[in-house]
Amino acid sequence: LSGAIRILEHALEQHPEDPDLLFTLVTFNRDAGNKSAALHYAEKLQELIPDNPDIAQLVRQLQDNN
Repeated sequence: LSGAIRILEHALEQHPEDPDLLFTLVTFNRDAGNKSAALHYAEKLQELIPDNPDIAQLVRQLQDNN
């Protein structure tokens, strides 16, 4: 999983506003137990798509678990 995260992070450097990459990084980091990294990417996703209630809920859940 850590190898996949590194690849996704590299891809995000090339495409910093790709919501699919951000969401995948949230999911992979959360599943790997990297809660602060998951929250970081969720917040970036929320900045990109501010009016999405599902993303806002995801950020709140990660904040509660952090």
